[in-house]
Amino acid sequence: MKITLSPESIEQLALTISGDNRRSQYLRGVDLIDFFNQLGDQDEYGQGFPTRWIYAKEKIEKANGSSRLKLIIEKLFDPRRFLNTGISADETASFLNDYFELDGFVLKKSSKSYKVIKLNTLVVIDEKLFSNVDSANLDEYIEKCRSKINDGDFSGSITAARTLLEEVLLKAIEEKKGFRPKNSGDLIKLYKQLQNELSLSPQDYDVPGLKQILSGLISIVNGLANLRNEAGDSHATTYKPMGRHAELAVNCSVTVGNFVFASLKKNEV
Repeated sequence: MKITLSPESIEQLALTISGDNRRSQYLRGVDLIDFFNQLGDQDEYGQGFPTRWIYAKEKIEKANGSSRLKLIIEKLFDPRRFLNTGISADETASFLNDYFELDGFVLKKSSKSYKVIKLNTLVVIDEKLFSNVDSANLDEYIEKCRSKINDGDFSGSITAARTLLEEVLLKAIEEKKGFRPKNSGDLIKLYKQLQNELSLSPQDYDVPGLKQILSGLISIVNGLANLRNEAGDSHATTYKPMGRHAELAVNCSVTVGNFVFASLKKNEV
C-alpha cells in the first residue's frame, strides 16, 4: 500500500522515530542507522552524520509515496520498542494519528502492534465483530480481510472473505450442536444446515420483505462460493477483481456472519 505524508506529518514522524519528542525510545545515530538498515538500507555511521532527526526525515522523504513508508511506520510500532521505556505506544499512535488522518490513513491496533489502514477503505469490520464467539481463527481471517484490502490484494481478500464465512458457519454449527462438523468445503451445504437449525429459511416466514432478504442471504453465500473460484487467489482466476468488488465480498461475508451469530445467540431472526 502506497501512502504519502504531508511535510508536517513527515517532521513529526521523524522526531518520533529519533525519539527527540520523547514519544518513543531515544535512538543514537548508530541506532537510527540500524533501524533503517533492518528495512534494507546499507548505511554506515561515521563522520558527517547529520542531525539525528534530520537523518530520519530524509529517509522518510525518500520513502514518501511508496509502500516502503508503511513498513517504516509499522516498524516504529514494534511492541518490543516500547518495552521498559515508560512510553505508551497507544498514546504515541494517537498523537501521530492526528496528523496521519489528514493524509488519508490511520494507525489501527492489531493484537499488540499497529497496522496502517487507509481511511477510504469501506470494509465494515470493527473490534466488536463476533465478540460473543471465541475463535482465534475468526480473528485471523478478519485481519486477513482487512490487511489484503488495504494492501490492494483484491483476489486474496476475496479468498479470505470466503474462508471467513466458512469458519463462521462451522463455528455456528459447533456452538449449536456441541461438536465441530466435518468440513467438506461446501459453503452452500453448511449454510443450508444452519437454515434448518436456526430457522433462516425464507419459507419459514410470511413477511414478504423478510423472505426477500433471507433469499438474498442465500444468494450471497452462493455468490461468495463462486466468486472465490472465479476471482480469488486459490485458483487460476477468470476475472481480476476491482477494489470495490473485493470490499463488497468482504462486507457481505461480515454481514452474513453477524446475522448468523445473532440468530445463534437469540435463536430467532
